[in-house]
Amino acid sequence: MATRVNLVVLASGSTGNAIAITGPGGWFLIDLGLQVADLRRRMAISELNPAECRGCLLTHTHGDHWRDSSLGWLASRQIPLWLHAAHLADLRRQSRAVHTLEAATAVRLFQPNTTFSPISGVEVLPAEISHDSHPTFGFRIIVRDLRDSRSNEARIGYFSDLGQWNKSHNHLLEDLHLLALEFNHHIPLLDVSPRPDFLKRRISGPKGHLSNQQAGQVVSSIKSAPKGQTLVLLHLSKECNTQEHALSEAKSASNANGKIEKIEVALQNEPLPPIPLKTDSGTAMIQTDDDFGPLFQSLRSRAL
Repeated sequence: MATRVNLVVLASGSTGNAIAITGPGGWFLIDLGLQVADLRRRMAISELNPAECRGCLLTHTHGDHWRDSSLGWLASRQIPLWLHAAHLADLRRQSRAVHTLEAATAVRLFQPNTTFSPISGVEVLPAEISHDSHPTFGFRIIVRDLRDSRSNEARIGYFSDLGQWNKSHNHLLEDLHLLALEFNHHIPLLDVSPRPDFLKRRISGPKGHLSNQQAGQVVSSIKSAPKGQTLVLLHLSKECNTQEHALSEAKSASNANGKIEKIEVALQNEPLPPIPLKTDSGTAMIQTDDDFGPLFQSLRSRAL
């Protein structure tokens, strides 16, 4: 049976982050910053079968990007966790479940700027970004049509929790079909918020979070993008931003970009409907169980 390949935002914000990329043979997570009961609830809403989760990528170790109960859920199912060696060192000090994951040989290490494949047909390039949890990573992800890998692929950029954009990473933004980017705060709302000054400085600093204006500048700077690109606004602050402010900046930037067709705002409290991943042809990417499923299963068999 043919199935669309989707991106599903389960949660995005300061109280929890989890994103899923789905295909007919399974799905994988970026971060798991929800308690396991909430993670299961949102998986059910999004019709994600827990038995078909094939892995999780960790961006960094701030507490809204992982929960010990959800790491325990990975361990109970022997689902691989992909992370940097420094992340593993942090989690060994903070998490009981990560030791169970290691005992199950379900921990995988990645290196900055080195491509890895968490699932067959999926290629991930991790890039270190500027945030006060060292190190923190964004990802450029390519999902290939296994029947025609050279001419049919979906390219995704995922960049959240960064205080400033490093222009040396501009190449990671080129030719993306979907860009998920942090639009954390509206500067005037941050300035008048009741938050203490040290926290305001942290948020607005070079290792904090992107403002709407900064994120808009990143989007405007993209030189090459396929027509029909989707932009997903991540990690909106509840106190220091609104959907209206973030969308206004994103729409202005998309007009300068000229290729963005659809803008979605990620939510904290409920998952978004699945966002189909498109290819250069402008059509939704479709895989079949016969082509995609066995290759997803190959990682599962190695993990077990």
